[in-house]
Amino acid sequence: MRLNFAVALLLLAPLPLWAGDATNDLATELAALRAEVQRLQVRDAEVAALRAEVEDLRSRDQGSWLDGRRAEEVKALIHEVLADAESRASLAAGGLTAGFNKGFFLASEDGNFLMKIGGYVQARYIALFRSEQAGEGQDDDEFGFQIRRAKMSLEGHVIDPRLEYKIQFAANRDGGEVELEDAYARYEWADGYFVQAGQFKPRFNREELVSATRQQAMERSTVNGFFRVSRPQAVQASGEYEMWNWAVALHDGPEAENTDFHLDNTDVALAGRAELLLAGTWDQFKHYAAWSGTPFGLLLGGGLDYELAESGSGTRFLFEDFWQWTADASVQLDPVNLFVAGYGRHVDGAGAIGGDFDQFGVVVQAGFFIIPDTMDVFGRWEWLDHGGFVEVRAAPNFGTPGRIAPGLADEVHIFTFGTNYYFKKHDVKLTFDIVWAPEGLRQNDTGAGLLASDTDRDMAALRAQLQVLF
Repeated sequence: MRLNFAVALLLLAPLPLWAGDATNDLATELAALRAEVQRLQVRDAEVAALRAEVEDLRSRDQGSWLDGRRAEEVKALIHEVLADAESRASLAAGGLTAGFNKGFFLASEDGNFLMKIGGYVQARYIALFRSEQAGEGQDDDEFGFQIRRAKMSLEGHVIDPRLEYKIQFAANRDGGEVELEDAYARYEWADGYFVQAGQFKPRFNREELVSATRQQAMERSTVNGFFRVSRPQAVQASGEYEMWNWAVALHDGPEAENTDFHLDNTDVALAGRAELLLAGTWDQFKHYAAWSGTPFGLLLGGGLDYELAESGSGTRFLFEDFWQWTADASVQLDPVNLFVAGYGRHVDGAGAIGGDFDQFGVVVQAGFFIIPDTMDVFGRWEWLDHGGFVEVRAAPNFGTPGRIAPGLADEVHIFTFGTNYYFKKHDVKLTFDIVWAPEGLRQNDTGAGLLASDTDRDMAALRAQLQVLF
């Protein structure tokens, strides 16, 4: 501004009359000066514009800097939250992973430790009808609810995926006490070769080895309960191959569940089984239902069990020793399944009952889906020949040993018909069935909702069950 004012004064000043030739020179200089002033004015305008642009850029840069700072603060907060979550989930330097994959699990990051947590509940309603009983004061009909099974299990591997374990507890329906069922470790010492020790079901018959949660009917057959090898303490060697498998177990006898070493009722007991897969996959025979897409499958199996009674005093067996066997065939093809099994037992009772006798049983079961993967129907027929004796072993898991009462038939037939409604396969399902025994039953099976009859008159039971697995 000062420059402009000075220039203006210079331009307005009067020129001397005597300037002469110098006037032309001065005019030339004034013209040059005016040009310089105009150039400076233009530059001054450019400087003002540049100054305004700089101020605008400064304001924008300040906002970007603040936004960047906020972003850095947010990133730092996220890292802190993740670090805190990781520290809470970490049990060791290697850390821990957890989640749900066909069940809840905890595992080490290196995969050497794994624990699967599972369980299930089976809640039932039972209506039992028996023709008039001979004994006084007996209630012919019974109605009521039952928690058939309420179980929890922990299983997985430790140190190495080849070293497996399982621990399973069950709430006893007679009072709700919690009891140990399975407790074992299994090691794969070579590809396909295993050794197992603890308390578990030795491999003998297929129906007992299929989980109670994956049965076709609501409960396993009465014949199965008569011949099964329950949960003794045992050591078992086994081999598993592409088309067949085998297992042999040295055990304490089926009545030895949760007993000490000196309280069993056998000196020696051996059980074994072999299976041959002629078609299909092993996984499809972990249950009976033929889900959509199930290929044709055929599985043959057989088992042997030998038990030598405890020598000396205190034995509660009615035999010196016995052999029992089973043979079975399973067929699956979407939507149909079929299962057939036969059983036999030869008992040497010379020391206790003065003679030998034989017992036999047959199970035939079939089912098919009427709504794919949602609703099926099934039927089962059983035949059991007691050979004159209700039971040959004594324990909480079995009936009272002894002869069948005079006048009662040795042979009984049992028919079961029903349906399953699958909400999510076996995880959540409803089962309804009816059991009919034209000759009645010779011993109680309260777990199945069945009671013995003291006559040869018929017995029927209506059963409904909700099953939930987790």
